[in-house]
Amino acid sequence: MALTTSFRNNVVGFFGHLAFTSLASYLVLATAARQLDANNLAHFVTLAAFVNGATLAILIPLEQVAPRWIRDGHSARSIVLRAASLGIPAALTALFLNWILSDQSFLISDTIYAFGALAFNITRSTLVGTGNLKRLSIYSLAYFGYILIGLSTLSFGNLWSIQNLAITVGCVGLAASAPHLFKSLSELPRVNLAPPKQLHLVFSGLGRNLAGLLFLYGPLLVAAFRNVPDTEVVLYVALSNLARFSLYPLQALIPALTDRVYSMRDQRQYSLLISLHRQTTSVLLLGIPFLVGAFAFSGSTLASFTLGSPYGVSSAFAALIALTEVLGILSTIPLLISLAFGHSRLLLGSSAVGVLVFLIVSLLPLDSTALLVFCRLAPISLIGVAVNVSVLRTLISHLRSEST
Repeated sequence: MALTTSFRNNVVGFFGHLAFTSLASYLVLATAARQLDANNLAHFVTLAAFVNGATLAILIPLEQVAPRWIRDGHSARSIVLRAASLGIPAALTALFLNWILSDQSFLISDTIYAFGALAFNITRSTLVGTGNLKRLSIYSLAYFGYILIGLSTLSFGNLWSIQNLAITVGCVGLAASAPHLFKSLSELPRVNLAPPKQLHLVFSGLGRNLAGLLFLYGPLLVAAFRNVPDTEVVLYVALSNLARFSLYPLQALIPALTDRVYSMRDQRQYSLLISLHRQTTSVLLLGIPFLVGAFAFSGSTLASFTLGSPYGVSSAFAALIALTEVLGILSTIPLLISLAFGHSRLLLGSSAVGVLVFLIVSLLPLDSTALLVFCRLAPISLIGVAVNVSVLRTLISHLRSEST
């Protein structure tokens, strides 16, 4: 597959977004771990997980539908307003859930953080949906710069507290998003908001994303109900993020590959789809021993470097987290191909079975570290096998029908 300039620019733009936001998240976590106690740090990382999980669950399906709205003549203003109307209830739900589960509440600072994160996620999704990935990387660079300024202010001013951290990160999200949101909202509306017949596509994607985000952030819910120690919750979040960072070069390909997968399907290029599936799977399978081995040998060092000396971790815990992250992205291309071929029943069915497996594992009498890992590893492995097998069968069947 020849790489076009547009494809390369989209990959570079989205990778820039991932790189800058990941560095910002790492700085926040590493600095906060040295300034806050485990209880307050666990509250903050759980709040961040719930808010980002809930808002992205509804906004990621929207960004997949946004190109259709643009082709139908809708403006960026209408997409931003639709994203806000869907994202605000999701953010409020996340705040309420965190308030219910947490043993402490910081209503004002948590609310500021939630709306800052929502604003940045709206900016992300609308720019991805409209194909402006280069601009997204610029806003992400601004986000990183504002985080540096905010954390420096807290440190030099000796202003560290969980409330000030949440307010700072929330204001950073608002500041980094403001140029895009004001620009979009100042456009004259060309048509009304997206009609319900297109909006249902967002909600059909919401079911799949809720299941995926349950596997991603569900262990934190289980941790709250099963009284998992705060230090282990923080370790789980930190190591999961570090493992995810190492896979971002591959994740940067996904938005740019979406149009290509649909184009290959429309042009009946089934051999190219099989080749794409084989190449991405091979790269990830070859990378599993290296990433898992690296985390097994250096997980404790990574945890100490990121969080400080009080946080120790076993090699098995670190290795299983790395394995979980690789298996999670291993299903990304097959899921994309399944969506292109309209296999919604398979995806919803496998997600439903995955949720059942998650619930069963969450009730097992496991120790806290095994509980955190296997609540995600078990359903992801099951769904990965089901989707990969289904995609290969579909593509081979189409190839055979074409050759006869």
